[in-house]
Amino acid sequence: MKTSLNSDKLIQQFEISWHDNALKNLALMKYDCMLSGRCPVCTMVLPCSHFANLEKIIEQGWFTQQEWDSLPQKMRTIMVNLKKELSGKENCEIIDSKRDLSRLQGMNQAL
Repeated sequence: MKTSLNSDKLIQQFEISWHDNALKNLALMKYDCMLSGRCPVCTMVLPCSHFANLEKIIEQGWFTQQEWDSLPQKMRTIMVNLKKELSGKENCEIIDSKRDLSRLQGMNQAL
């Protein structure tokens, strides 16, 4: 009986660990997609049918709270700074995805 209880706890811990790792990997994949100028939904190069440019992805806050929490602090800081920078632009200005992408890549290399 004691063995069963221990194995149940192990299974439960494994499931929690697996779920946490899956969330972290999903968040990292979305971040990498954005870093390489790809859509986090279909992984096509921007623009695609989901997003016109990098600004639209960041505008929508594409990460869930759990995914966001699983990202390393430096990556979250980069995304917050980029969002602040992009939101400061006037609405009538067209955002150049390649320029914004190179800025994001430069910030990421500073990690």
